[in-house]
Amino acid sequence: MYIVTVLYLLFVLFSVRRIASPNSKQLCADGYSVNNTTAVKGLLSIGILLSHMPKFTPNELPFVATTTIGSIGVGAFFFLSGFAIHKTTYTKQIGLCVFLKKKASRILVPFLFMLCFYVIFELLSSGSIKPIINSFIKGYPISNSWYVIAILVFYVFYYLSFKFGKTKPLGVSFAILSCLTVLYCVIVMCIFRWSDWWYRTCLTFIIGVAWAEYEKHIVKFVDKFYFPCFLFGLVFAACSYLFPGICNRLNIHFEAIWTINDGLMGLAFALFMAVILCKFSFKNKITLFLGNVSYEIYLWHGLVMNALAYIFNTQDSAIHQEVFSLLVILLTLVVSILFHKISAKLLVNRRG
Repeated sequence: MYIVTVLYLLFVLFSVRRIASPNSKQLCADGYSVNNTTAVKGLLSIGILLSHMPKFTPNELPFVATTTIGSIGVGAFFFLSGFAIHKTTYTKQIGLCVFLKKKASRILVPFLFMLCFYVIFELLSSGSIKPIINSFIKGYPISNSWYVIAILVFYVFYYLSFKFGKTKPLGVSFAILSCLTVLYCVIVMCIFRWSDWWYRTCLTFIIGVAWAEYEKHIVKFVDKFYFPCFLFGLVFAACSYLFPGICNRLNIHFEAIWTINDGLMGLAFALFMAVILCKFSFKNKITLFLGNVSYEIYLWHGLVMNALAYIFNTQDSAIHQEVFSLLVILLTLVVSILFHKISAKLLVNRRG
């Protein structure tokens, strides 16, 4: 999938629009606006889709491991989710219960749609839904949907930590949220023994919440020292990406190296993205369009991949793999748009 990866990287590059020079004192006024963060989500959703493609089309660009884009994208999504929930409920004093109910319905309704169609696909392809049941029990939710469960858990954690609003010291809320997150990691890792993707990037959710609370102070600091912050973020991101190679050069070997690698990448690229948003915009018609259906893209791309792989032989040739990759993207977009509209209508009628 050389061509598809190159096209995606070029698309990301040409979507970046500089609002202010890194050396100036001007910041991007809408850097953390809904539109700009929605545009970022659009780019990330396609990146996450590509990160799961090597399972079916193993050809990758030299020095560009598309599988790592998954950790980067999910880490950024956790950061933006933490930022959004705190910015919307705590700093703006919007009812937390009301927000969570709306957010939960927006997450669960599209997920249930996808689940129903995955059941149909399994019945047609294997004649049983046992693989679906086992996937949840063993920590491999269908269509890479573990993020849905994880983010709902973190929203509940946030509610338990901040439900009293300003009536208690902010540090106590952050301490409770941190302890609950650590407990979640221990349960998933030591008791359930699920794969490390369940917890390796979850720290960015807490950082997103903290960034929203102290945004004015952070932006003021970044404004004053933008170039050093940008350089630090770039170096940190590069080192996190090259972490396994660096350890290998230093003759350091341990079992958790890839878990730490993915965790560092999620953290480093989320922070780097947060710094970039202070001076750059990602808004255009395409990224905003993708961002509005980014959740559906995340939900449906796994089912689309499996369905197309069931129909076609993805290992035939390099050209066949490029065609398969393009078909996955196009069909995922069509399905995502369709069910985004259906879900939106259902949610409007439910509120009405």
